[in-house]
Amino acid sequence: MATNCLIFDENYISLLGISSMVEESFPDWRLYRRKSLCDAQKFLRDDLAPKVNLVIIGLSSDRDVQSIADFIQLAKRRSLRTLVISNLPDRLVADRLGRCGNNGYILKDDSVSNINRAITLVASGECDICSSFQEGVFPFGSQSEASRAIANMTRRQKDVVDLLLAGYSNKRIANYLKLSQGTIKNYVFDLMRLLNVTSRLELALTVREHGYRPSTMPMVSPGQPSQYLVTAS
Repeated sequence: MATNCLIFDENYISLLGISSMVEESFPDWRLYRRKSLCDAQKFLRDDLAPKVNLVIIGLSSDRDVQSIADFIQLAKRRSLRTLVISNLPDRLVADRLGRCGNNGYILKDDSVSNINRAITLVASGECDICSSFQEGVFPFGSQSEASRAIANMTRRQKDVVDLLLAGYSNKRIANYLKLSQGTIKNYVFDLMRLLNVTSRLELALTVREHGYRPSTMPMVSPGQPSQYLVTAS
């Protein structure tokens, strides 16, 4: 069966990138592109518009999750299969969209081969749900391994990362969390190993690059850094 595919992403650069990748990998497909959510909704609701059987959705911000969930439900009412290609390495977001009927969730920084595989699985109906957070579904590349590790951090690991980003030394982190310095060193070492980095600075840059947002907001003393900075030790 021929595949007619609607690609929607409010980030125009991302829309062009996804479209180019799909055109190159699936040259026989007919593609329809929409940049705004409103236009994508109109396309699906228009009885005179070309019929599609696959919708690829670009997700760039957690502010868009509810509107994307609503859009997926619209697509499901028309019996369309959907794949979200996302900037958000967040299992909760993937699960939430899955509960709305979404068939696939893959990260934008995953390899082209993995993204193409996800598209193929969703379009063919071979997999009801495929996700970057499922064990054994995709052989992750290094970037996606980092995204996955960040998404799966424990609450205590997140506390350590938040304080590290705030510029706290291991000693200050230990005092703040009421743990020993040795325990904090172990946490930092484990995080560096998980993210395949070799320094605290590289650790901080990596979590920032993958969209991590601190939730622990430590109180700082006068003269201490009040913004998210990193010290060397």
